[in-house]
Amino acid sequence: MAKAEKPSKPKSSKSKATAKVSKGKGSKAKATASQHPEAPVSTEGMEQATPNDQHAHAEPHTSSQAENPVQAFNAYRSRMNDKMTAQGNKVLNRLFNLDTNAYAEGELPAVTKEMLGLVASMVLRCDDCIKYHLGKCHELGVSTGQMMEIFAVANIVGGTIVIPHTRRALEYWEALREA
Repeated sequence: MAKAEKPSKPKSSKSKATAKVSKGKGSKAKATASQHPEAPVSTEGMEQATPNDQHAHAEPHTSSQAENPVQAFNAYRSRMNDKMTAQGNKVLNRLFNLDTNAYAEGELPAVTKEMLGLVASMVLRCDDCIKYHLGKCHELGVSTGQMMEIFAVANIVGGTIVIPHTRRALEYWEALREA
């Protein structure tokens, strides 16, 4: 005769994890990240983010997408980013600001940063992020030959699971070039 198992206790939904923020010297980002959440963040020397500079992370569902995928994606991203930033969530707004500043011209040219962002987005398989970085690469003058090399690096790093995203990326790249 088999022994009856005791019912397991329900697990608590509360997380006991805590995060520590490094308090390093000489870094404004580290210094402001360790401030109290309600404290104002100094953005001196930083380009201010606008909602339209940000990545959207949800696929647009519009009928015009088939007609003009570039315009449909950009309109959707802009509209939804405006809605998100209008909520006034300090964490999301700060994240948008950091994202914008990470891709600004610096020691690395902006075009190099966009290419890096595109490879990372492809490896992470974020189609909206891929579209965003494709658009920025197009604006910054990346050639189709360069784009094929970017696609190759992304596929080597990410493996064959990236191939379907590369197909969609090429399709969107062609739409950008035709626009």
